[in-house]
Amino acid sequence: MSSVFKPTTVSKEQREISTIVFVKLAELGELDDKTISKYPSVFTEWTENWMGRTGAIVREGGKLYRSTVDVTNITQNTRPSEVNSNWSEVS
Repeated sequence: MSSVFKPTTVSKEQREISTIVFVKLAELGELDDKTISKYPSVFTEWTENWMGRTGAIVREGGKLYRSTVDVTNITQNTRPSEVNSNWSEVS
C-alpha cells in the first residue's frame, strides 16, 4: 500500500520560519511550559546586554526564564537566576 503523502524536504528557510513562529507563540502564552521546555535551544541565551518585552523567554544556566517586565535599557536588565521578581522560570 503506497502512501498518499509524498516525502518532502524542509528547507532551511522553512525551519527558520517555524522556529520564529514557535518562539512567538511561546512568548504570547499560546504554548504550555511542558511543550516550551522540550525545545530550549530555540530561545535566546541571556546576556548582560539583553533587552526585551514582558513575556520574552531566554535561556540561562540550562534553564528557561520568562520576563515579567519590559527591559528597555541595560540598567533594567537582571540575571534571571538571581532576581525572581523580574523573571519566572519556565517549568
